[in-house]
Amino acid sequence: MPEAVVTIPCYNEADRLKCDSFVDFVREHRQVMFIFVDDGSTDNTAELLKSMSKIVAELKKKSQLILVMGARVQLLGRTILRNRYRHYLGRVFATVASVVLRMPVYDTQCGAKMFVASESVAVAFRDPFISRWVFDVEILARLVCRGNVNPQVAICEYPLLEWHDVKGSKIKPKDFWIALWDLGRIHLAYKRC
Repeated sequence: MPEAVVTIPCYNEADRLKCDSFVDFVREHRQVMFIFVDDGSTDNTAELLKSMSKIVAELKKKSQLILVMGARVQLLGRTILRNRYRHYLGRVFATVASVVLRMPVYDTQCGAKMFVASESVAVAFRDPFISRWVFDVEILARLVCRGNVNPQVAICEYPLLEWHDVKGSKIKPKDFWIALWDLGRIHLAYKRC
């Protein structure tokens, strides 16, 4: 059983998913396991993922961390290329998410996340999510509420060295409002923690 698993949701990503990058990463980091989840794609995503299905590895356990989250922060020496509109909407959303979670998280929606296999993580993923759009935020709420995780010790945000927004995102402007609605639902469900 791997110590950490990276889950990547996919919907019609056949033209955007860079398989070689994942394969190269696994060759260098034998401790990582990737799980690609096809969400009913109508293009060749399923076939593409099948060709990568044997990519399995384990992440070396380090200190007390159970989650490392990528953060798309433009800093000197880093190449973070994002759509300006999506970036600013994301900053508004991240600020609200930080308030809802009562933790200083910068980038809840970055897809680069690595979990260490643990009881707390298992508990966080055990039940269906109440949120369809912002399950990343709900995972953090569950880790704290159900997994009794201290986010200052067990969760780390790592500023990515490189990130390029790829054209073809399925997220539309109206989805921002749906995501805010889901944040409200998450707040009500986990506010007792």
